[in-house]
Amino acid sequence: MSQTRSPRPSGRSSFAAAFLSAIFPGLGHAYAGRPRRAAQFAALPLLLLVLAGLVAWRMRLAVLGIVLQPAVLIALLVVDAALLAYRALVAADAWRSTRRGNAAARGLASPRPAHPLSVAGLLAVVLVMAGVHVAFAWYDLQAYDLMSSVFGPAAPHAAAGSLAIPTAPSTPGVSPSATPGSVSPLPSASAPGASGGPTGAAASPGATAAATAGSGSPAASGSAAAGTAPWNGTGRLNILVVGVDQRPAQATFNTDTMIVVSEDPQAHTATMFSVPRDTVDVPLPPGPAQAALGATFYPKITSLCTYADSRPDLFPGGCWPALKRTLGYFLGLNISYYVEVNFQGFEQVVNTLGGVTIDVQAPVIDNLYPTASGTHIRLYIPTGVQHMNGSQALAYARSRHGSNDFDRSARQQRVLLSLRQQADFGTIIGNLPGLVSALKSAVHTDIPIGLLPQLIDLAQGVHSRSVNSVVFAPPTFEQQVLNGDPRGYITIPYVDRIRAEVKSQTQ
Repeated sequence: MSQTRSPRPSGRSSFAAAFLSAIFPGLGHAYAGRPRRAAQFAALPLLLLVLAGLVAWRMRLAVLGIVLQPAVLIALLVVDAALLAYRALVAADAWRSTRRGNAAARGLASPRPAHPLSVAGLLAVVLVMAGVHVAFAWYDLQAYDLMSSVFGPAAPHAAAGSLAIPTAPSTPGVSPSATPGSVSPLPSASAPGASGGPTGAAASPGATAAATAGSGSPAASGSAAAGTAPWNGTGRLNILVVGVDQRPAQATFNTDTMIVVSEDPQAHTATMFSVPRDTVDVPLPPGPAQAALGATFYPKITSLCTYADSRPDLFPGGCWPALKRTLGYFLGLNISYYVEVNFQGFEQVVNTLGGVTIDVQAPVIDNLYPTASGTHIRLYIPTGVQHMNGSQALAYARSRHGSNDFDRSARQQRVLLSLRQQADFGTIIGNLPGLVSALKSAVHTDIPIGLLPQLIDLAQGVHSRSVNSVVFAPPTFEQQVLNGDPRGYITIPYVDRIRAEVKSQTQ
């Protein structure tokens, strides 16, 4: 009677074991028939995944604000390196355990020397796995670079020495704003003799129109509490969004777009207030500038930053503290932070995101639209839904020769809302390298980076339909002076009306 010979063990692939453990630690050991060792290696990654999932589920998008903290990004680099070392160790151990198991199944005390192809397979698995971690580290460093740039110290603006700030002509009884043929300012709702500044402040003759247009006293207008105090985390948050036109060769830094975004965390609503760039005689808050220049800032508000950077004796801290305090005093709001958007950088951001779709509600016609080269072109944007690239979106937001500054302010708000609606997470991640480069040159802010989780959560809670838009346009909020004033085309604010509108929108 012949004996039946038992089949020879077929063995398992050590390369397959290493590959499976590279996918997830422990899979290769389970494949090799080592369940206890598989559970040991899989325990730590599973625990990390569960914790990360719980945090993401509880905090949702706000977790992104935590991840983007510089300290967290550095910690993630360390964790990434540790995970790479751990996964390489597990893959190598799975490869080795499989070879030892195969040798034991064949009755060998130890495995034979590894074939070069088997070793090459293990190295290939480790290299591919390392590539994933290197890619993660690269994105991590990109995010760190972006956060350090956007939330870091502000770069100095060009300023030509100590610029002399124009003040109103001192001819008694003559207001340069009250030009022949201009609309008569509204009578002030405040007590007679109010100057727009604190009681007893010396009023500049050039401030006559603004004062009689209803500036009133700060206390009566509700602007006494205006300032630049940090956000308390629960009350209304006011952020100044500024679009800048910087020309270093001309030593100017013009804030062509000034939008104060006021968000109510409790009601989940927001209002955008646009201040026209040609507004003059804006009330100055108490301080060195008011003492030296009078109750109001005589030039156009778009030039305040240039003068503030040049005159730190009058505007301590320079551009941004001066602009936040002055506009906050003007509107009766506490403006805690600013966000600066450079026009050229904005164009790059839109291009990187693949453009932006905007519902053009009125045609834009500009026969003298300025280009970057200094020439002028004819610009025409028809009504209807338009998908625009960066230069088209910038032209749509900036053009004003065919309409006016107030229509332009409304268009700028429309562009911001469209970008907010269309910049989804997938698009941002897919274009992250180019977006980082564009944002570094386009955006800067003094918002503390520690507030980022709260701000992301706050922004998510405000639906686009809950955002109101207010442009302080004539004839309701400002008086136009088309010619005859030494400052050129200007608009003179009816300060009481503006403050009353802001108060009604924020209370």
